[in-house]
Amino acid sequence: MPENFDLNGWIAHGSDGNNPHTAEQIDPIIIAGINYMKGLGFSRIGAAGYCFGAKYVVRNYSHGIQCAFLAHPSFVENSEFAAIPGPLSIAAAGEDDYFPTHKRHETEEILRTTGQEYQINLFGAVEHGFAVRADPEDRVQRFAKEQAFNQALVWFNHHLGEG
Repeated sequence: MPENFDLNGWIAHGSDGNNPHTAEQIDPIIIAGINYMKGLGFSRIGAAGYCFGAKYVVRNYSHGIQCAFLAHPSFVENSEFAAIPGPLSIAAAGEDDYFPTHKRHETEEILRTTGQEYQINLFGAVEHGFAVRADPEDRVQRFAKEQAFNQALVWFNHHLGEG
């Protein structure tokens, strides 16, 4: 994130001060999207949440998502992880202030208790945001980003594929 970026201000007020990114504003959008897909006849829905979006995938899992993938999640509460009703895959950054080592370990312990299939891949030497903002000239960052993408594809194919 840019050095001067006010993340808490963005969440509370949005980019122009009039479009907050709070659960009250975002949850209905996610639910409407899931319901729209179900209305089109989709019976198997996978969801991917990167960074801030991870929280909303996890929060709204029970509205019709069959499996989920998260990359460098942020702001997901332990109680939200504990409530997941289906499989979850996480691509985590080794250097992450939003999903630090202790939070990753707590999440792993929580996921063990859910009875759901889960996967956590740790990509060392990359920072929060690596799966979307990797420097393609940096081979370590590029590898982590590509592998996180592949992780998501394999996960969704395993849980949503025909076979």
